[in-house]
Amino acid sequence: MALYRSCVPSIDEKVQAIMLERTRYPAGVPCWVDTAQRDPRAAVAFYGGLFGWEFEDSMPPDSPVRYLLARLRGRDVAAVGSATDLGPPTPVWNTYISVESADETATRVTRAGGQVINPPFDILEAGRMAVFADPAGATFCVWQPGEHKGAQLVNTPQHLELVRSQHSRHRRREGVLWRGLRLGDQPCRFRLR
Repeated sequence: MALYRSCVPSIDEKVQAIMLERTRYPAGVPCWVDTAQRDPRAAVAFYGGLFGWEFEDSMPPDSPVRYLLARLRGRDVAAVGSATDLGPPTPVWNTYISVESADETATRVTRAGGQVINPPFDILEAGRMAVFADPAGATFCVWQPGEHKGAQLVNTPQHLELVRSQHSRHRRREGVLWRGLRLGDQPCRFRLR
């Protein structure tokens, strides 16, 4: 029996990926996301309401910029920061790829025809980062972990509910027919074959 779906992984995939806690990432794997916003408090209200994230400001109270860590089930999943004049004019989500050395990666990016937008620099004890562009201009960040390894919780839905049909007209010879699936408040459609 195969499951065809329009918005969620198969049942087997869900079992493997529902709640993955991470303490490290291999080099070359995306490990973190954040966004820089002109009004970080408004973005926190939006994303907190949308995804159920809780936020904690990691910056000292007298800092002119904010960096609010988003948490789900008490684990870091993303961040919302203050936009600066050096950043893009429109808010974007930044993807960070784990590397062993941000400095060595900067050299490799240049040799491969890419561009160093922000050279490697330290973020206190958290780690070292840099911003690059590939030859076509797509930007990406790299993260050399220090105390902060990256997202601590990945591939987890906020709420997932399967509803099994008890009606005989919904049963099939191949097995159980699921009549409903909800991801948060959104119903998903799928069929069994």
